[in-house]
Amino acid sequence: MLPVDLLTRKHGVSFAGASMYVQLGRGLDYSWSATSAGQDITDTYAVELCGPEGNPASATSQHYHHRSECQAKERIERKNAWKPTVADPTLACSYTLAVHRTRYGLVQSQAQVDGKHVAYTSLRSTYLHEVDSIVGFQEFNDPNAIRSAQDFQRAAEHVEYTFNWFYADAKDTASYTPFPQHPNSVNQDYCISWNNKQPRTRPAPLAARERRGRRGGHPAGKTWFRSPRPPHDSYE
Repeated sequence: MLPVDLLTRKHGVSFAGASMYVQLGRGLDYSWSATSAGQDITDTYAVELCGPEGNPASATSQHYHHRSECQAKERIERKNAWKPTVADPTLACSYTLAVHRTRYGLVQSQAQVDGKHVAYTSLRSTYLHEVDSIVGFQEFNDPNAIRSAQDFQRAAEHVEYTFNWFYADAKDTASYTPFPQHPNSVNQDYCISWNNKQPRTRPAPLAARERRGRRGGHPAGKTWFRSPRPPHDSYE
């Protein structure tokens, strides 16, 4: 729980890594909250493997095709270690977590598709873009930016996380998932089933759709949204 800010009169709850802003709470004369929506913002790709210097790919290949180039997978490691303490006499030990990363996300497994060796990767639309949503939270916390239900809806469009948002002030209430494509309302009498997932006919948030469309590659088994914008590196 954050203390009341004397300038903006914001008060509420924040989370680790973004404690400079209230994410759920109230401003000078308005309040807002959120529930998890469970939107599908993660794509699975079948990424064709290759061998360096033109060598044939195999089940153990550590290179993959990206924009007509054979690139090496990036290996990411994290070591966890511990030693005995007065409260916990567990013997000292350690282990290392390792994963490979491509431009199409983290490698989950490898297989063969039509005789070609591929890596199945998983890429969330907000991967390495988590801080982008700060813009929306900045506006939530600014009474000069939030003067109506419509102002709140416009601010919520900058938050890419999979939340349903609810807002109330002395005059209005509003619900939000990114508009105009997504359901939203102002001064609806009541809301039920607030935690429901989006219908299959509803697209993901705009920023997520645009980022998906710029990736290129071959998504496997997930909804895919095309974008007229030219492709570039997947998570940049």
